[in-house]
Amino acid sequence: MIETVENWRWLLYALLVAAAFSDIRSLKIPNALPVLIAASSALALFAGKAAAVDYQTAALSGLIGLGVGYAFYAFGLMGAGDGKLFAAAATWFTAGALLPVSLLVSLAGVALALGLLLVRTLRGWSAEGRSDQSLKSALKTPVPYGVAIALGFVAAAQQMAAG
Repeated sequence: MIETVENWRWLLYALLVAAAFSDIRSLKIPNALPVLIAASSALALFAGKAAAVDYQTAALSGLIGLGVGYAFYAFGLMGAGDGKLFAAAATWFTAGALLPVSLLVSLAGVALALGLLLVRTLRGWSAEGRSDQSLKSALKTPVPYGVAIALGFVAAAQQMAAG
C-alpha cells in the first residue's frame, strides 16, 4: 500500500464492501464505485500531503491494474466491472505490491468459486435429487468476483499495515 494513504484505508474498505454487496445483489458493479475508489485514493494522497512520486505510483498502479483487468475481461475470466474495480483499487497500492495483491485476489476467487459451487450443487441435489444436471448447472452460474477482489485487496492492505 502507498504509505501516505494507509491512514485512510478504511475508506477503501468501505467502498470495496459496497462494490462486493452490489456484485452479490445484481452481478454488477456500478461505474460510480470504481470512480469513487480511484478518486478517494487521490483524496487520501492529497490529505496525507503526499509527494509527487506517490501520485505517480498510484497512477502507474492504476494503469497496471487496468491492463490486468482488461486482460482478464478479454479472456472472459471476469466482468468489465470487476476489471474496473481491480484497476481502481490498485491505485491505493504500489506497483510492486500488485503481484501479492493479485495472488490474494486469486485465492479469494478460488475459495469463493468453490464455496458457491458446493452450495449451488447441494441446493440442486436437494431440489432435484442427486443429478449430474445440478453440478452442470452450478458450474455455469456466474460468480460475483467483486467479492474476491474486495477480500483480496482488504487482506493485502491489512497485511501491509500489520507488518
